[in-house]
Amino acid sequence: MPTSSHTDSQSQNPTAEFLLLRLIDLIKQSRSIQDLTPDRVSAVMQQSVTFFTPDRFGYRGPLTADWRFTLDVRTVNSVTERLDLDFIDRTPSRSAPATEICQIDFDRFASEMAKAGFSRTTINGEHGIVVYDRFDRPNLSIKVSTRGEAPEPLEKAQHSCVQLVTVQ
Repeated sequence: MPTSSHTDSQSQNPTAEFLLLRLIDLIKQSRSIQDLTPDRVSAVMQQSVTFFTPDRFGYRGPLTADWRFTLDVRTVNSVTERLDLDFIDRTPSRSAPATEICQIDFDRFASEMAKAGFSRTTINGEHGIVVYDRFDRPNLSIKVSTRGEAPEPLEKAQHSCVQLVTVQ
């Protein structure tokens, strides 16, 4: 099984922008979740995956002082086949500004999904609050959870940043 490989360019922490752009490319190239093999993910992400268990692989690590990430793929041997890219706020209060993960904001992500032929459905909760957005095309569904870039000013509070992407 491939394991993590490190070169000079890979020893630096990835950025959220790099991870989201690579994930967008991977999604655009995939017709179903079964296309997300270790070899394909490694090629698109430009680094060998790490196997966490025989049926789970991906990447984990720091992004910045306040943020870390996990990209976790559960394969055909799992009960649920899926890919999750999660940006995790490491601050004790879990209230770090999302500016560091917002270079590719939700509007751009949604635009890229539309260009790739996905239809969009917004799932609202109580009082019309957006819970998540779902993007669908035959054999592939993507769920995206967001958060505001910062509590203030209002423009940043209303600027949606991608925090979690689930591909099924």
